Amino acid sequence: MKLAPIFDPDARRPSPRPVQVDLRCIFLFGTGAWILALVVVGILALTGMTVTKPLIVCLSGVGVGILLMIWEHFNRWDYRRLAQQPDPEPEEASVRRCSPLPARSRQ
Repeated sequence: MKLAPIFDPDARRPSPRPVQVDLRCIFLFGTGAWILALVVVGILALTGMTVTKPLIVCLSGVGVGILLMIWEHFNRWDYRRLAQQPDPEPEEASVRRCSPLPARSRQ
């Protein structure tokens, strides 16, 4: 294991760019899963089972999903703008922390 990046942050490789994802699809999928679970809990409630706690959990999941979709709607422009920023320019090769070794002359 290389310890240089731990002690010297300049020795680290540049971080990769984050992957651009469509949060709306992710939040819709998650909310849909909670709605499906809510339907299952509703069917179990119709059969006579006590489902108070699972019902509260499913309703909470649907509520959080709806809140996340509202958040995504208002912040979509910000995270798409950040994802479109160009990569930072790599440091020039001539800038080094240590001086290069002198070339040996052949005689």
